[in-house]
Amino acid sequence: MPRLLLVGREPNEPVPALSVYALDAELRPIAADTVDERGGFTLPEEALKKAVFVGIGAQQEKPPERLNREELVLYRTEQYRTLLKASDVIDLARARWATLFPPFPRCVTGRVRRCSWWPWWQFAQEVTLSTARSSAAALSLRTEVLAGTATSGPAILTQPALRPIPPPFFRCGVVCEGLVEVYQRTCCWWPLVIEDPRIPSIIDILERLDPVVAIPPRFPPIPNPPDPPPFERLALFKGGALDEAALNAPRDLAALRRLPALEQVAYIEARPYLRHLLHCGEPRRVGQGFIQPDGSFQVCWRAFPIFPLPNCRIEVAYVVKQVIGGSTVTIYNGLAANQWFGLGETPTLTSYHPQALGCRDGDDPRVDGAVIYLDAIGSTDAYHLKTPAEAGWDRVGAPAYNDGLCFPAASAAAAKGALLDRNWGGTLNLRWWFTEPCRAAGARYYRASVIAADAAGNPQPGATRVFLAPAGGAWQKLVFTGSGLDLVSVPLGTPGPVGGESNLFTIPYDADLPPTEEWRDAQFHAQLPTGGELEGRYLLTLEVFNAAGQRLRPAGAAGPGVDAGFRYLRWVAPGSPDVFANVPFAGLTAMLWWDNRAGTGDIRGLRRNGAPTTGECQFLSGPAATTLQVDFIAHHPEEMFQLSHGLTWYRGINGTSGSIPVAAPFDNEGTPPATAASSTAVAFSTLLGPHSQCSFAVHLTMGLKTFDGSSSLYPNSVREVAAFALSVV
Repeated sequence: MPRLLLVGREPNEPVPALSVYALDAELRPIAADTVDERGGFTLPEEALKKAVFVGIGAQQEKPPERLNREELVLYRTEQYRTLLKASDVIDLARARWATLFPPFPRCVTGRVRRCSWWPWWQFAQEVTLSTARSSAAALSLRTEVLAGTATSGPAILTQPALRPIPPPFFRCGVVCEGLVEVYQRTCCWWPLVIEDPRIPSIIDILERLDPVVAIPPRFPPIPNPPDPPPFERLALFKGGALDEAALNAPRDLAALRRLPALEQVAYIEARPYLRHLLHCGEPRRVGQGFIQPDGSFQVCWRAFPIFPLPNCRIEVAYVVKQVIGGSTVTIYNGLAANQWFGLGETPTLTSYHPQALGCRDGDDPRVDGAVIYLDAIGSTDAYHLKTPAEAGWDRVGAPAYNDGLCFPAASAAAAKGALLDRNWGGTLNLRWWFTEPCRAAGARYYRASVIAADAAGNPQPGATRVFLAPAGGAWQKLVFTGSGLDLVSVPLGTPGPVGGESNLFTIPYDADLPPTEEWRDAQFHAQLPTGGELEGRYLLTLEVFNAAGQRLRPAGAAGPGVDAGFRYLRWVAPGSPDVFANVPFAGLTAMLWWDNRAGTGDIRGLRRNGAPTTGECQFLSGPAATTLQVDFIAHHPEEMFQLSHGLTWYRGINGTSGSIPVAAPFDNEGTPPATAASSTAVAFSTLLGPHSQCSFAVHLTMGLKTFDGSSSLYPNSVREVAAFALSVV
């Protein structure tokens, strides 16, 4: 069979769709055949006897009555026969066969955003994923996820894959400047069979992707862990993007290593990201384009028609770069993070890179008109704050048990051992939303302050009001240059009192900037260092003023000031639309409850068969049934702010570890300075295992709920260590 060889075609380049025609003198087709994936074709001898030319051209669903000479590679019939006498292969140079396919535009579209990430979320992901590596979790995985049976017979793992979608507590902004590069590859996949050699290859790839190989399981997990490593070392993030395959690797490995062969096949076939770890061509860059001011992008390039082979798919990945202060930063690398999309998809590319620059916070204002509301505390949306309704411009109603806290629980019992009813601490970054119509309403300056609250929600008599300022007293704006972005600091404070009012700061509106500038996202109107104040409930109040320094109040609102055409709102709940409550007062006040106390965690001693032991160095012995207890204190002055505590024992060097149960892991146990609680008794034989004697360490860990809106305050956790030796006689 004759065959065409397209000289110069790259190994990963799609095969162009060609046909070979037997033509008469007027280039009218007498016969035709499509060229298969190997280049083969056939023209009947009867047609060749009648033909004047043999032409090679683009495949067409319905060829015209007469073909165009410019769209063909033509041979006279005698030349064609001569070529085939020497060889059954007809070579076509790239410069010749490429002209058969006039390039046409191919385009992709999408959006780009940047999202902040919480260190404690990263750690929680890693601990959750690492549990899938433990023997107990892996052995129970099959019964947990074999939730259904396919009509064809084999059981299919139906547990959904973890998705690289920012959880609700992420704050995201629009990336409105940058360059998007598009890379293309072809992936081919033929259905798996039992004992398919590709399955071990997939397992091998997943082992290299597994982000928690270096994270040993913790028994129990430390309730309030240390800070995670720097951003560039976080295994789930690659090139500023979240790696979907790595995110799922621990669970996928646990399943594939233990499932029967038939169910391995079903598991992989149900997860496209696993199927495409193999048999994909090398990516090549095909085009690039710029991000638009609204964060969208469109990239088009000239390409030949693509007719993928059966079981093959064309995929694209994206790389996003920003030029910041003259330096190019890759803020999103889909190639590194294994994020591939179909040509017809419209993805939202999410960058978690710490240097990524966004231009505006979150979505458009969630309510129409001239309104002001508390939007965020750190990375936390303000509707997570439990606060009484406003009762005046500087006060709220009498608080319930958890008013002033974050992530409110339905009851005190529901908050035990959970990250609910969290107390504030550290430095709080505060952001209000001033919609653009507030500028026309005359709101020019704002003032933020806090004051201690009494039990009724009023300002505490005799307390001092503390006025707040943004970090450095300034905001940053993005200045668009011909080559990228520059960051410029803009002071918000006034040089002196305005109309007799002090501690005023300029409200940064978008309309105050020229078209070539925008405010950077993730900026705050005030910082509140809670460590300088006593623990307790406080009232956070916002006031606004006009250009003359006159205090403004919503028209008809109670309290001091001049009526103006705007509203204060309190963000109650998210939704479509979000839920807001009107605040009919001259100020916007909310309650915050903070507590920076670290609490007390202390191992006070040991008990042998219930009797206290003494001494700095303790070597305890007895029969195998002898019991050990640990006397300890795990106490916080405000019990509801303790997350949990636990005791963990470690045997020898690189030996076994385990937990020693305590009576109330989510409540205070013991009272400082000297009254201790006792753990549950554990037999010497349980601790020693196969050994007759060994050394031990026991750790007391206590985690707190203290939260600054973006991360847990890990320095407030407690970790106490004691050592001893046991022997069985």
